[in-house]
Amino acid sequence: MRHKNSGALTEKFAFISRSLHVILRALRQPNLLPSLLSVVLSLSSAPTFADGKDPSTTDLPADLKGIGITEKLGESISIQSLKFRDEKGEEVALSRYFQAKRPVLLALVYYACPNLCTLVLNGLVESANQIHCHAGSQNEVVPVSIDHRETPELAAQKKVAYLKDLGQPESAEGWHFLVGQEEQVARLAKEVGFGFKYNPVDGQFAHGAALFVLTPEGKLSRILYGIQYRAQDLRLSLLEASSGTIGTIL
Repeated sequence: MRHKNSGALTEKFAFISRSLHVILRALRQPNLLPSLLSVVLSLSSAPTFADGKDPSTTDLPADLKGIGITEKLGESISIQSLKFRDEKGEEVALSRYFQAKRPVLLALVYYACPNLCTLVLNGLVESANQIHCHAGSQNEVVPVSIDHRETPELAAQKKVAYLKDLGQPESAEGWHFLVGQEEQVARLAKEVGFGFKYNPVDGQFAHGAALFVLTPEGKLSRILYGIQYRAQDLRLSLLEASSGTIGTIL
């Protein structure tokens, strides 16, 4: 008989394995050491257990509690009422990116992040290239900054940089880098289960690492944890989301 928490435990071990290379790189490169805290905190990003408690977080200091990702598969996001600004400075409802009835890849990051957020987006670019995934025709990619102080100008710079790395100029219309007011950011983060906190000492955010896959109707279909995403997992997730299927843990 399979233990009811075995899936979550399996994901824990899988995520740890995928994160080892980041830790090893950080140990060899001092400038990456600040990312270690974020990576370790991401180990608590695996789904909460059936009783609502994750043993890996029960002994965390008070200022670190609430950081991580809570599984909310099947939940609907308030795409009609959530509003942000795009890289052009235009106010947009999140629903704009669902009008084409394509799955949406949502990444909660911040553009000035020195380490982890860059790894998350780099991992997405790498996997998207492997499966020849073209945003704008097959799906939409929507990074949203969790730092309400960031500007559309910075979002535009990040878009240019990542499109260059992607090497798919035709996908420009499918990548949307957003910024928003604190209340809107916090509401979106809460709805998808993304916990984060700002550290005023170093001016950085502590947060987990994941991609959120949404159906064309705005439901959370699947969460891809970590900073590297297997090409077959990304392909499967997009296929499931496109048909409205609510997936399981990957």
